[in-house]
Amino acid sequence: MERILVVKLRQMGDTVILTPMLRALRRAHPRARIVVVVPSVWADLLETSPHIDRLIGYRGGSFYGTLALIRELRQERFDLGINPHASSRSAWILFLSAVTQRVVDNRSGRALFSTVNVPHPPRGRAAVERDLDCIRSLGLESDGSNIELFLTTEDRAVARRFLEERGLVDGALRVAIAPGASAPAKQWSAARFASVADILAQDAGVHVLLVGAPEETELLNEVESRMAARPTTVQISQLRHLAAILERCSLFLGNDSGPKHLAVGVGTPTLSIFGPEDAVEWHPYEAEEGHVAIIKDVDCREGGCGKKVCDDHRCMGLITVDEVVGGARTLLRLKKNRDSLTVRGGALW
Repeated sequence: MERILVVKLRQMGDTVILTPMLRALRRAHPRARIVVVVPSVWADLLETSPHIDRLIGYRGGSFYGTLALIRELRQERFDLGINPHASSRSAWILFLSAVTQRVVDNRSGRALFSTVNVPHPPRGRAAVERDLDCIRSLGLESDGSNIELFLTTEDRAVARRFLEERGLVDGALRVAIAPGASAPAKQWSAARFASVADILAQDAGVHVLLVGAPEETELLNEVESRMAARPTTVQISQLRHLAAILERCSLFLGNDSGPKHLAVGVGTPTLSIFGPEDAVEWHPYEAEEGHVAIIKDVDCREGGCGKKVCDDHRCMGLITVDEVVGGARTLLRLKKNRDSLTVRGGALW
């Protein structure tokens, strides 16, 4: 039996977009033992995947913890190891795990210890396609780049109870607004999110959910304090439960962030506000499928500047409340009438 190791130690969105590659691996190797290592904080997103035989949550930090993981992986005697979007740490883990054939893809530096050459197409390639390039370098084909999450009956039951306990009955239009992001430069202003939330809350049948991580309480409180309407706050650490709540929403509205990818994974339309990141790379989704990005093409962000902090912040400052409200209303209308309407147009507004 072939043994395959996949290591990817990145962020929430990176973990979600790994799913098409895992699906393709399983399709190509139906009898293989596939072991996946991702950060423990995101591990529950892949826990129910039928394409994985074993999932390991990497806690990082401790040298001895990493050494223990490597010893554990060496015992598996892997034939093939794949490290998409590699870092030096993940490449070393793959190498020291004594994997025979190694596919290491590091777009920002040297692909340490790779025994397979992964072609680097020109800049402007979706991150999910870069992951798939790893298996293409082995002569394998994918069945598409659609991401997927596998929610359980219990996940959906938790979401249903959460909403019912707060009086949110089925049939209402629910808009999940996530004002947080992994870096300050990726965040649209709390005041503007509050304005959008209030306008949408005034629309007939629309209820606003403010979504954030447990550590984003201060930001959520700031948005709520600026609102006239009373939203429902959603701060859930179990990510599949959060995904199940997003599945029951009519629209996700937020910055370029991990929860956006969760919403896509469960089929909820998304309206993403983009700043310094490259939308080609991090918004590989189609308007025809209900996923729209609002972007301002300022000269300093051509191709995505990737800044974490920015004093100028024109790329997001130029995005207006009216633009976001207009986009949200359009997507809500299309969602409501999805059985009879088809979205037309490009991916960027």
